[in-house]
Amino acid sequence: GGSAASIWDFCSRGRQGIGVFLLDPECNNLCRPTKVAYMVMLDSLLTTLTLCPRHSPRSTSTVALREVIAVHRGADAICARMDLDHDIAQDCVVVDLSRPSGEARLVFWFELPTLQKQFAECLKVLRMSVDHPVDPCHSSAVRPLHCDSKQ
Repeated sequence: GGSAASIWDFCSRGRQGIGVFLLDPECNNLCRPTKVAYMVMLDSLLTTLTLCPRHSPRSTSTVALREVIAVHRGADAICARMDLDHDIAQDCVVVDLSRPSGEARLVFWFELPTLQKQFAECLKVLRMSVDHPVDPCHSSAVRPLHCDSKQ
């Protein structure tokens, strides 16, 4: 299962930047969609993801974790993106966002299933912890997250 250690590892790597690929939403070839290399950065409060395209670092975009409404992986990702080739969709983490400008969707592609699983699980835990702030050192992905800290 998702251990607190893997979440802690994800958070600490996230502060330096985690290399990921995003499927290009403009690309119409759904059998071989264009994969764009990005760095994903986590802020120190673990409430915001910044996406930096590796080839044009100035065009960064930010995602507030509270905007995340769903995280799909594997079979769920295939269902979420029926238009995508199944072999590609099962390697993806599909993140649905609800923003003031409307619904949006990010599709992350992973070469390694372990990284895909960690990314999806940690994103879910971080999303929950935005609503219930916890110290990631003491949180466990298995138990419900409780909040003792005085905010």
